[in-house]
Amino acid sequence: MVWVIYGEKGEIRITNPISMLDIMHAGVQIKLREFGKKEVEEIEVPKDHMTDLAHPSQNVGRIYEAYAEGKEGGYPDWKVAMRRHKLIEEMWRRSDAKEGAFGQAVPH
Repeated sequence: MVWVIYGEKGEIRITNPISMLDIMHAGVQIKLREFGKKEVEEIEVPKDHMTDLAHPSQNVGRIYEAYAEGKEGGYPDWKVAMRRHKLIEEMWRRSDAKEGAFGQAVPH
């Protein structure tokens, strides 16, 4: 996976050996190139007490920890779950009704 973010003063290039950056961080590289400079700065991926856990246990552990500490945001809550549920229900409804994304009939 290669993700390049272009800005007014430079660009950030993020690479990962797999396409799912949110699941596995091993091998992730972050590089900053400021326009007008020859050097490219490598940004170290931050480490914490869960870095040595297997993937994706790290993310699950961080979510559980944030939830246990009562931190707001950073993890899905009941409101997010309800929105996802409504989205899935709507997708099923449209599929059953043979209806497209904007309410038009879908040919079969």
